[in-house]
Order: sequence, then structure tokens, then C-alpha cells
Amino acid sequence: MWDVVQRDLTEILSSRLFPTLASDPGYHLLLRNAGLTSIPEALGGKIDPGFAKAQKDWSHTIPMKTSMNLHASIRNLPPATRSKLETAARMCAQLFMADLTALEALRERRAKVVVLESPITIYRIWDSSKDNRIKHWWFSEHLLRLAKSQSVTEKMSVRDWLRDRLAVSLNFGACDQLSQLALAGAAALPAVEALGLPMPQYSAIVRDAGGVTRGTPTRDYWDKLGATFQGQKTQYFLPFIPPDRIRDVTWP
Repeated sequence: MWDVVQRDLTEILSSRLFPTLASDPGYHLLLRNAGLTSIPEALGGKIDPGFAKAQKDWSHTIPMKTSMNLHASIRNLPPATRSKLETAARMCAQLFMADLTALEALRERRAKVVVLESPITIYRIWDSSKDNRIKHWWFSEHLLRLAKSQSVTEKMSVRDWLRDRLAVSLNFGACDQLSQLALAGAAALPAVEALGLPMPQYSAIVRDAGGVTRGTPTRDYWDKLGATFQGQKTQYFLPFIPPDRIRDVTWP
């Protein structure tokens, strides 16, 4: 199944461009590896010459309706450029899937690649003391609404309800912040969608060959060793993230 997800991610990344990701350095790198020296952008009514030089009849494609007037279609790319884009996309997909599967956090069955298209809003919980605001893991607005209603019945905070259903380990951080990523207009993002697995409340605390400790034990570490969060809710793994579209919101 993960092989299918990797194949589909490669196909999506090589079959279109994502103007929404114009602010993501990793996406710029993918395009440079494909021989596209810059993202196509309207400059005074003309296509950015650095990009247009690598393409034939680019001006006949239909621009996305975004503030930068970027193009999503690749139909007028020369065959050699398309081939390079596919190779670059395949390399990216392999790296992303290696990171994802190594975590063993998502259910492989029914996992799939999707394109999140506007209008849609997704969310992320993170720890303000650990600089992990812009990372791969996100969840739906529907799940946030569910957390608001069910947390009252279960006599717990929205944050703790989400931590349990998303199986976010306690040594990940306090999860004191909530961020929102909203897509509007013609915006779109590639993502891997899957159910989260039940996970230990504390992720493993190990020391690598260099003597660096991963994971931070706290006072209740030994008491909760072996306890698990239930997981089982849909999560989105975003290979690329547009930081300019993220804003912090208050907890409900």
C-alpha cells in the first residue's frame, strides 16, 4: 500500500504545479531539480523569462487565480522538462515516504494521496517552546468541531481530546498552540491522508551513537510507560507547506 501511495504522490507532483507552494523553499528545490529555474510569475503582463525560457508556448496555458498569477498546467512543457519534473517528483516522494513510514504513526490500509483544494481549512497543534509550528502533520476542521463537542462530555480540554485522538506523544511538547492553514480561491496542496495509529503516550527515549538523547523524560514518564493514546482519527501529512498561509488561532 505504501508503494501505491508513493507512486500516486509522484504522479501528483509531476502532473501539475502548485502555485500555493510558492513560499515553500522545498518546493522551489523540486522545481530547480526539474530544470525550472523559477516559478512562472506574471511580470508586467509577461511570463517570468527565467521560467519561460525552459518552456514552449507557456503563455497559452490558463493561469491560476492567485495573487501571483501562477500557472498550474504543465501541458506545454517540453518533453525533456516533463521528464526531469517526474524524476525530481519521484525523488521527493521517496524521501517523504521514507520519513513518514519510519514514524509508524499512520495506518497503511486505506492510506491515500489527495489534493486538498479550496475552500478548506486545516489545523495543527504544536509547542511554542520547540519551534515546531510549521511541520507535516495537520487535521480537519471537522475534527476540531468534534473535539469541541465531545471534550465537554468527556470532561477534558479540547487540547487533551485532540492529543488523545491524534496520538501526539507527551514528550513532543505541551501542545499549547493551535494554528490554522486556510485555502481559498484556486489554492491546492498535495497531502497523504490516513488514520492515525494508537501510539505510546511517551515516545521512546533513546540515545543514538553520538550520545544524543531523543525524547525528554518527565516526572510521570515511568507511571505512564506503556500507556497509549487511542489515535484512530484522520490526519494529513503535508510534504510541502506554505508558511505565508498559516496563522495562529485561539483555543476554543
